Amino acid sequence: MIPNTLPGQTKGKWLRKKHFKVLEWPSQSPDLNPIENLWRELKIRVAQRQPQNITALEEICMEEWAKLPATVCKNLVATYRKRLTPCHCQQRLKCTYDENYRPLSSF
Repeated sequence: MIPNTLPGQTKGKWLRKKHFKVLEWPSQSPDLNPIENLWRELKIRVAQRQPQNITALEEICMEEWAKLPATVCKNLVATYRKRLTPCHCQQRLKCTYDENYRPLSSF
């Protein structure tokens, strides 16, 4: 997997030549890149506080980032395989979740 790499690009060619399987990998898919879930949560939290200037925006971003529980990160890492498998098997850019999936706001 090489984020945003087209089949004709150098890294992809080299990997294929060495017999590595190269997968299409959307760089900003929240299913495949756990950090995207955190960025979304941060954006929501910051928007709710309505910063009035760039200084306030920076302060609010730092405060809200610090408030994100470590368990959220831990859960995103722990459930990565569960999100990746359906995407890989079905070659989709977005995965479907079963009833056990919980959005970040539920932590």
